[in-house]
Amino acid sequence: MRRDVMTLGALAALMLVPTAAAAAEPVRLVGMLTEQGDQKCGPNMKVAWVNLHFQVGFVPLVADATLAKELRRFEGQPVVVEGAPVTDYTRPAVKQEGECPIPQMRSDWVWSRTGMRQQRAVAAGPAPPKALKVTSVKPYHGILAAPAGADAIQVRFRHALGKLPMKAKLVAHYEGCFGKPGTKRKSYELGSRDIDLSIAKTLGGVRGRTYRLDSLQVLSPSHDGVHYDMDLGLHRYLGIRCPPRGKKPPAKANKPHRARVQFGASVLTGFMAKPVIRKALGKHAKYFLGCYADTMLRAGSTGTGVIELKWRIHPEGRVMARPSVVRSTFKAKEAALLQQCVIEVAYRIPYPKPKGGGLVQVKQPIVFMTR
Repeated sequence: MRRDVMTLGALAALMLVPTAAAAAEPVRLVGMLTEQGDQKCGPNMKVAWVNLHFQVGFVPLVADATLAKELRRFEGQPVVVEGAPVTDYTRPAVKQEGECPIPQMRSDWVWSRTGMRQQRAVAAGPAPPKALKVTSVKPYHGILAAPAGADAIQVRFRHALGKLPMKAKLVAHYEGCFGKPGTKRKSYELGSRDIDLSIAKTLGGVRGRTYRLDSLQVLSPSHDGVHYDMDLGLHRYLGIRCPPRGKKPPAKANKPHRARVQFGASVLTGFMAKPVIRKALGKHAKYFLGCYADTMLRAGSTGTGVIELKWRIHPEGRVMARPSVVRSTFKAKEAALLQQCVIEVAYRIPYPKPKGGGLVQVKQPIVFMTR
């Protein structure tokens, strides 16, 4: 009996002794991956960037050498980064050796190594971590944008990481073109289904002011350890520019005309059938078509031709890296505009998981022509 009492007492004592904290639940960040740093100013207002590090949105990342190389592969792209929160994150202080230039900017702008960045509204829910120690990174294929004629873009949002909370929104952010640039925003409820939208490239305002589509933002309350800080810049990627001063934006978006796209015979290595590839490509034909119509408009051409791409499909069904161009029959000016857009579309197409597992390599000709 005495032994039993002592055993219970020992157990009670053990319950009072502090133990190592349980491992924190993994956190996932969804956003644009960029390399940032701290500004160091020298004589004659010369600026250098020191303490270089990667960020997803505005959250700094901590990574070992191997993962740093992997992050470098996806720089400038939407990604999903998983890891553990870092609560004591700091960077060395920067000693300034000269006066820093003062850029003209709004209160919601942040001057950074990659140019002006916009601070975004923080959605309800748990705050993102101060910093994240990275354990894995992969591309985020949940959002796709491509031209849809001269005046609009076509946007597809897919719930790639599970359904979002009901208050989640996709926000089209517009910047004013001339004078003191104000902003406009159009919000779209994401709900629980995948959505396809046509969004105008420009909006009109009072006194003839024009607003250019600058970015697409995903604003969602954090949930299940997933934090969104997505700001997909469009003005550079899709070449959306302000119209000449005094020219009003179109009242209605136009659809691409006199153009069509066909998918040639696929060459596959791996456990996936050709009809599966064609079906996935066919669902995104309008995005390829938008790339072609927009390129012909900007190049002032009606050329036809073929772009042949090569890419690999991961066992999870996602494209592993940006497709590469095997060959192109377009002229240099047209090819430079068209290839970037076509590659981005092909990169974000989801596929079923290969039935036999393993990687699938695809070589696919895409034929563009006018009617």
